[in-house]
Amino acid sequence: MTSSWKLSLLGDLCGRSVRHRALILTSMGGMFLSLIAVGTSLIVIDRNPRQTLKWAIGLSVTMVMTFVATFSIGAGPLTWVYCSEIFPVRLRDQEESLRVKLNRLMSGIIRMTFLSLSKVLTISGAFLLFAGVAATAWVFFSQYAF
Repeated sequence: MTSSWKLSLLGDLCGRSVRHRALILTSMGGMFLSLIAVGTSLIVIDRNPRQTLKWAIGLSVTMVMTFVATFSIGAGPLTWVYCSEIFPVRLRDQEESLRVKLNRLMSGIIRMTFLSLSKVLTISGAFLLFAGVAATAWVFFSQYAF
């Protein structure tokens, strides 16, 4: 959490579009790296079923926390801030309502499909798939956004 306010303060010193671009690219990059680390550590744990690999378990837990931290500095709040800035005031209520509905719908879809996805791809494969989505998002934002 302390890194979140430091990055926000740094972002306030830059221009708005520079701040948004830096935050979203940093966030997506951190999410990608942490998901790769979680997927890799889970592969190591799966391949050594008779051993308790405390370092791999610790790495998995740490990288999940890193994922949450990097999500919270850019991808999480920036979508709410950016959308409220681009819509006119007279349409913000409708836009906010639609955005909350879509957010909840997509969160529900991910929650409902994760177990099926992890059975097909393994748990590590599911995290690596999400890492691919984060990498694709990073490329998209670096090319087309802001």
